[in-house]
Amino acid sequence: MKRVSIFIREDQFENLNKLSKVKKITVAELIREAIDYKLLVDFGNSSGERILEKTYGMLKERFKDKISSEEIVSEMRKDWEKRIETYK
Repeated sequence: MKRVSIFIREDQFENLNKLSKVKKITVAELIREAIDYKLLVDFGNSSGERILEKTYGMLKERFKDKISSEEIVSEMRKDWEKRIETYK
């Protein structure tokens, strides 16, 4: 990682702090997510997209024991819904 210094408005800083507490991640991670999103929207790529490309298929071996993709997705959705509930 590369360390950078930026100037942001006071209201941006306050809102980043609030959001970081809600999401339980650091302000730095929020900023990295925002940068990745902007890169994806403007240029069609981001570090997140590169990670997905590099990890494509890595769970294939893990789930080869007679488990359907529907079951995997269902379990992932249940986990996601639990996470969403914690933010309400």
